[in-house]
Amino acid sequence: MDYSRVDSRTPCPVCGREKWCLLHKTGTYAICMHEPEEIFVPRYGGWKHWLPEPVSVTIPPPPEPKDWQTLLRSYTDNVRELAREWDVNLEVLLDLGIRWDVSKGCFAIPVKLWNGDVVGVQRQWLDGTKRFMSGSKPGLFYPDNVRYTAVAVCEGASDTAVAMHLGFPAIGRVSASQSANQVTMFRADRYYIVADNDEAGQIGARRLQSRLTEHGKWNTIITPPEKDLRAFYQEAGYKEAKQWLGDVWG
Repeated sequence: MDYSRVDSRTPCPVCGREKWCLLHKTGTYAICMHEPEEIFVPRYGGWKHWLPEPVSVTIPPPPEPKDWQTLLRSYTDNVRELAREWDVNLEVLLDLGIRWDVSKGCFAIPVKLWNGDVVGVQRQWLDGTKRFMSGSKPGLFYPDNVRYTAVAVCEGASDTAVAMHLGFPAIGRVSASQSANQVTMFRADRYYIVADNDEAGQIGARRLQSRLTEHGKWNTIITPPEKDLRAFYQEAGYKEAKQWLGDVWG
């Protein structure tokens, strides 16, 4: 293993965040998922930043493989509070496989590969805090056993849930800079990339668009007038948000 994931003890020296970004074992450069730079590293979904001074990096041992499905089944399906917080139908969250972890007091959101295999769990608290369980890999948020002709590609689980609540088939990336490979392998004919209305979201959307185009997949980028789809839905309401997405969908 050549990289160590940043955390609260060793935040990213580029953006200061405590998750997602990577530090090379030499301590001479970082792969930042948030701050663009000249060199983009597709394998990790971030930008390479040389550091002015080397930092100390400890490479952790590889985590033991987890049986994610069994773990999720051990949690309850009491997710009504999250449905109220996101203002979506309870059935949407259940379709996404979201569960309630009583011991941690948080929701558990399964992360899947394009073929349906669960490869991780994102923990989310009602205050908006998100953490991926140790051993999780980047992937997608989407319901089981789906085959979409057209699909909205959202950023994050809550935007994915909102798109589904509005009546549109949707999958979600864990962040704007990741999971592009999984999206290109997902079985759909048309991709509507719902980009967050910020620099990182727009850059990530354009990179995903380039990847989809390279694979011969029809795609277009759509950007809500608020910071993201969920914010637009909460500001404009169900009817207007549904009409906006429907007009773009054609």
